[in-house]
This record gives sequence, structure tokens and C-alpha cells, in this order.
Amino acid sequence: MAPHPEREMVFGTQPIRDVQIVRKVNRGTVLELLRRKGPLSRTAIARAVRLTPPTCFSIIDELVASGLAHCTETARSAPGRPRAIFEFNPSAAFSLGVDLSYASFVGVLTNLSGEVLEERWQPRPDPPDVDRVAEWISAFVKDVSRSPRLDPAKLLGIGVSTPALLDAGLERVLRSTNLNWRDVPLASRLAEALGIEVHLENNARAIALAERWFGVGQDVQHLACINIGMGISMGLIVNGMLHRGVSIHSGELGHTIVDPTGLPCRCGRHGCLEMVASGRAILHTVAEAIRQGRSSTLLAAADGNPAHITIDMVTRAADEGDPLARETVLAAATKTGYALSNALVLLDTGMVVLSGSLIHSSHLTFDTVVDIVRRTVLTSPNRTEELPVVRARLGQLAGAIGAAGIVHQRRMALYDAVRVVH
Repeated sequence: MAPHPEREMVFGTQPIRDVQIVRKVNRGTVLELLRRKGPLSRTAIARAVRLTPPTCFSIIDELVASGLAHCTETARSAPGRPRAIFEFNPSAAFSLGVDLSYASFVGVLTNLSGEVLEERWQPRPDPPDVDRVAEWISAFVKDVSRSPRLDPAKLLGIGVSTPALLDAGLERVLRSTNLNWRDVPLASRLAEALGIEVHLENNARAIALAERWFGVGQDVQHLACINIGMGISMGLIVNGMLHRGVSIHSGELGHTIVDPTGLPCRCGRHGCLEMVASGRAILHTVAEAIRQGRSSTLLAAADGNPAHITIDMVTRAADEGDPLARETVLAAATKTGYALSNALVLLDTGMVVLSGSLIHSSHLTFDTVVDIVRRTVLTSPNRTEELPVVRARLGQLAGAIGAAGIVHQRRMALYDAVRVVH
């Protein structure tokens, strides 16, 4: 049966029947094909996306007219006529991305291919109150807007990656233990100050999307991305799409209970994984041990004050063999590894991506988590090779790149997995 011009589409798991929405999804599908597989001819595009030639050719003409694609050359396959070859134009639009999850905030300018054209780092204000954070984001936008690599008319908006629980509309920060925020209307506040669209996302999900779209997981349909830093969280990709859950709070690995009689967590429960395995827990354990008389090179590194010890100091000392730092980091990584292994038994993903400050700064954390997952995760006769457990390719820029990509996704239907239903 020949494909219908505007057949019903599936976006995630839900059928889409509205003609205008289907047209937008078809347009995004053609554009994404050109981004991933181009340059391609009109016929090759129509065949790949399974649309009728008139419908597909009309979309291609629309993309060319808008500057999102262009004809790069013609190819002749004798004895036929020359064929037009079309290519994705990553410079047709730009977006900004900010990640607020590290000790230093980071902002990036990206094109439609997720390439970082500019980046800015800023030490996190202390305390990180909303006013000071908003001021830094405003200063970042003004600074990057002067970049010769940006045409301001092509700027679609800014995405903000936050270590926080967000509301269902992705507009308010309901709670961020990392930033000590509660019920902050961050999207509307920034939009009013900046005069551009603002899109919020949880940092673990932003990292997962970045690695799925531009990083190590581009060819993976089922992916778990674990962010291990001052907190612990997870972003899930299922069937090529971000999984949010019923209340959009899926992936809170750090708030799985590992000790019901343990310390109270700022989420309101007791014994969460974050209380024994996060960067915050590591700092607490190390400082208490030193105060009780345990010797460590960390005390000299912090000028004799345990309160001045940073997580970078601890991970560096652990990798250099300091006994206290090493046993503390190892214990935390071991707990995280087993918790992650339990989650993978339920999720059965095709890849595990490890990210976050503890992963990027600590060889011991990364190696320990990888070893435990590979030793303990269930194997299946259907799996022909070892489960890939890899470090995030995009490094500490992943959250900001994902936040910027979310602007393109929501504005232009780019990057999403879409298929035609016959």
C-alpha cells in the first residue's frame, strides 16, 4: 500500500490525528533525517520517511525557503536527469543553554546540531539565591548576544537545566535541595527579564537528552543516564523518547530508600541513597571523621578547616591514595553501583551513561560503579554483548547542551523519534 500524504503519526506512544500537528511532526522528521543522515536526494528522503513524494517534496521546499536546508549540489546517475541533493543547515537557528547543577554555573550558545559555539563559566554565588542566579543568567545572555557567531534574529530562546523537581508544566521549580529553592516561578521570571522564551528541565533529564541527541547514545533507543554529583538522579530514554512518568518525577534514583532507619533526607523521608552516597554525603562523612581525629591530607589542603573541604579535594585525594578519602569515595560509589544495578534489573536498558561531577572528577567513582554494574546486572540470552556502561561524551557541558537542545525540540519538533502508522 502506498503511503498516505498525511498519515496518522505516533509521537511517543500516543496517536496524532490533527492535520496541522501531523504536518509539523512530518516536517520535524524530514529535518531530523537530514541532520542525521544527509545530504540526501528528494527521493531518498521520501522513501526513508515513508511519505508520498508530493508531500515530502513540499516539506523540503518549505525547509529550503526557511533556510533550514539547502541544495548543496546535484548528482547525476546516468542516464537519468541530475538530482538535487539537500543538506541540513545547522546555522539556521541558535539557542542558549544554562546548567545550574555544578559548583560553577555554565552557559553555552549552540546551533541546531548541538555544536557549542560559545561557553561561559561562573562560580556559583554563595548563597545561590534566585535573584543572584537570575542576574548571572541575564548577564550571560547579554554577553553572548554580542558574539559575532550569533545572529540575534535567529535566537529561539534559552533552556535552563536545574537540579530540581519541576511542576507538570515545566515552568516552576517546586523544590531544589541543591539550590535551596522552593516554589520558584523561574521560567516566567527569566522570560520577563530576558525578553526571550525560557524552557526549564531537570538536569538529569537534560543530560540524558543531550547524550541521546548529540552524544554517546545517538543510536540507542533505551538509555539510562545517571547523574552522580552533590545529588544523584537519573534520566530515562524509552523508545527514543524521554520518559517523565505520571508526575514527571521519574528517575529520582537518589531518593530510593537504602536504609529505612537512616538519616533524614531533605525530601522528607529517611535513608535515601543521597544521604549515604552523594557528594554532599561524602563531604559530611569526611569532615566528621577529621573532627573525630582521623588523619588525612585533606586537612592541610583545606588550611586546617574541615568545613572548607570541597568535593574536588576529596576525589583528587582519593585518586592519589589518601586512605580516608579513598575509603569514603569507594563506599559511596559502591552503594551507588548496587542501587543502579537494582534499577537496571527493572529497566533493562540498552546503555548506561554515567555523568555528573563525581564521575568527571573521580576515576575511583567511575571505575567502581562500572565494575559493580557489569558484575551484578542480570544477563539475558537475547543480549549478544556486554551492557555498555560509559562516561558521558559531552562531559560537564552535557546539561547546558541538553537545555539548549530542548528549545529546538519544543520550537521545531527536532530530534524526536517519530514513525508513520499504516
